[in-house]
Amino acid sequence: MSVQCPINGTLAASNSEGDNEIEENNEDARPHDGPEQSQHDPGYNVSSMDELDLRSLQSQVTTNAEIYTRGPRGIVPGDVGTFDLAYGFKKIFNLWEGEFATNYDLPTKKIVHPEGFAEGHTITSSTSSKIHRSEDESYIQLFEFQCDAEQGAVLACTTSADVEELDDPFALRNFLIQHAGVVYQHATSLAQRQLADEESLYIVSGCIKSDSWGIAAYQRAKSGQKLTLESRRYVEDGNKKGIVYEWVDRGQAEARFGINSRMGAGQYEGKNQSLFLRGFKLAFSSSFRVRMHALKQADLDTGSSDDGQGEKEPKSSDRSGPRSSVWVIYGVPAKVFVKFLLNEWVYYAVQ
Repeated sequence: MSVQCPINGTLAASNSEGDNEIEENNEDARPHDGPEQSQHDPGYNVSSMDELDLRSLQSQVTTNAEIYTRGPRGIVPGDVGTFDLAYGFKKIFNLWEGEFATNYDLPTKKIVHPEGFAEGHTITSSTSSKIHRSEDESYIQLFEFQCDAEQGAVLACTTSADVEELDDPFALRNFLIQHAGVVYQHATSLAQRQLADEESLYIVSGCIKSDSWGIAAYQRAKSGQKLTLESRRYVEDGNKKGIVYEWVDRGQAEARFGINSRMGAGQYEGKNQSLFLRGFKLAFSSSFRVRMHALKQADLDTGSSDDGQGEKEPKSSDRSGPRSSVWVIYGVPAKVFVKFLLNEWVYYAVQ
């Protein structure tokens, strides 16, 4: 899954077959301005995730539609890793944890929590949605969706979802520009491999996480076809413990439901089902990779250590590079392009 930024203040989709209207239950939705381009080219490039190109991904099919849930906390700001269509984001390390945090002068990590999604919130493409609450109004009994076009997708928040993001992503961006070499060297050292040709690193500056979710995507649907996500009481040791959901009517749609497995196990440490990400892509030229490999080999030969930094941030780069302005949605399990608007962000999901 990937994202494409708006062009000239409007939404520009990569699907040449036509754009579908986006529906999302937030009346304040509006597009964000597109990112500016950095003119600094020292062999690596720091850009926001919204610059990923959908056009090169249209013919690829995702085989794994799981929400990323590494560890008890899921994704957190500062996570560094790789990303591909089949397996999503794979964490290698976190900038503010362990050895890396002690060795380098990182920007202050201040986390803020803007308003997220309420329980019952839905995001849809080419689909009408309706929710039905239980008689006592204590939970969502039923999510009902109606297909309004041949292809589309839905995300149902069966629990509330929280936003967790850096207060100043620009400080992180500037750190990455100044220390691209050490980030590359540390990541490849921990991963015990060189990054593949054209493979980039992704650095998370924010995420939206929940305890459970339902997601579906469809193609070649008949107009009016229904998708139904229904609640079920789950039982543990003969006692009713809580609510889970099941896609009881999904037609030909690919559909998933996920839940935080630690909720009922006495190990709960907070929401860990990462629905959306925002952050930066750190791409490297072939000459940069060769240079980093040579530095690493020289260190091994001499027994010395080099920070692999190589380049410093130019004075002209102050806040001139791309902004961390777009989220990436995980889990849409069909070859469907979906655009989302929410507050100041533009969402694009692709399989």
